[in-house]
Amino acid sequence: MKKSYPIISPKILARYSDIELPGRAELVREIQDGWSRIQIRSIHRGFRRVSPKIPRSMEIFGTGLKTGKGEYLDSPVDTLIWYGSPGRESGIEMCDNRSPACTSGCLGHGCARLRMKSGRNSKLWKTMLLVGDPDRFIRLMMVELEAHIARCHRENVEPAARIDGSTDTGIADTLSGFDRFRSIKMYDYSKSTYRMHRFLSGSFTDNRHLTYSRSENNHRQSIEILNRGGTVAVPVDCNREEFPSSWCGFPVEDGDRHDVRYRDTPGTWQFLTWKGDVGKDTARNRGFLVSC
Repeated sequence: MKKSYPIISPKILARYSDIELPGRAELVREIQDGWSRIQIRSIHRGFRRVSPKIPRSMEIFGTGLKTGKGEYLDSPVDTLIWYGSPGRESGIEMCDNRSPACTSGCLGHGCARLRMKSGRNSKLWKTMLLVGDPDRFIRLMMVELEAHIARCHRENVEPAARIDGSTDTGIADTLSGFDRFRSIKMYDYSKSTYRMHRFLSGSFTDNRHLTYSRSENNHRQSIEILNRGGTVAVPVDCNREEFPSSWCGFPVEDGDRHDVRYRDTPGTWQFLTWKGDVGKDTARNRGFLVSC
């Protein structure tokens, strides 16, 4: 059972719990002025892709098509999502527990927005910043999270964030415990059995939620997590109308109805239809994509 946090350890992240944050414009200017040094440091640390272009806005977070469904719930949720370079796309391992079939069909590579040139560049510059200047990366992320909370409170919607939209770094495990972020729900999918069991044991704060992600090589662990009251996401090879009411002795819910996973029923499978345009045949043949 892997325990590693491959990018920034919880011990280092904890130092940011009560720091005074600079203004966003100041941070962006510092990053832009120091970009050449950030490039060099990231390459020394293993970044292996062509250096990406940085946009003027330099926004860490964005939104996803599915996370936007949270706006239509009875109690609306507005979710920020961070897309970094998945797997070893950048040369840096960002998903320690990925399986072969998960890698071949990764949404971080295959879905429409993220496979476009602009999407790839966005993932790469954000990952380069994380690797080459983790201090300013975390500060900029925190500035955006605080602004998101303030805006959601003004608009009377629930703030949420997915920091691992296409990665599995576990950064939110620590950030969710900061007092300044207790009002925002940080939820993610993860293939880390170790972190999932920590979540189910109550090791994280109440505003942190994890959904386990089933692969072709972790079905037994998925059953263990369901028995403990966790939820498990499963990519399936059928339409939503064909979802069964139960599978392997546990109830099934339609995971495509929204992406607000912390509102799912404990102890359930969350069936998800296949997204993206790549890797489906490989996923089906290897048992990653489950037949209904």
